[in-house]
Amino acid sequence: MENENINLKTQYKQVKKSLIDVIKYINENNIDLETDIKSNMKIIIDLWKQQKKQHIFHLEFYINMKQYHSYINGNIDNEVLMSKWNIYIQNISNFRIQLMKYEHNR
Repeated sequence: MENENINLKTQYKQVKKSLIDVIKYINENNIDLETDIKSNMKIIIDLWKQQKKQHIFHLEFYINMKQYHSYINGNIDNEVLMSKWNIYIQNISNFRIQLMKYEHNR
């Protein structure tokens, strides 16, 4: 169980880093996103900020983000940004799967 926690913490950091890379790219390149994408992105960022107060292994928290992720998927026109977004989505998807396994084994 200890090794699972270490792996989950590492994956958690990877997910956060990939989201920070997305945000950083948007800000540094003055990417103008559609209003709906901005709104969903803001909700995701706010959820991450709230998450600091919660346990990082709370699966429901990450599942609740899914609807905001789903809206943004495929709606980004900038190829580099879409690539960074896809990395974030892949990382958070893998993290969710590992959290499900963790919850099942507890």
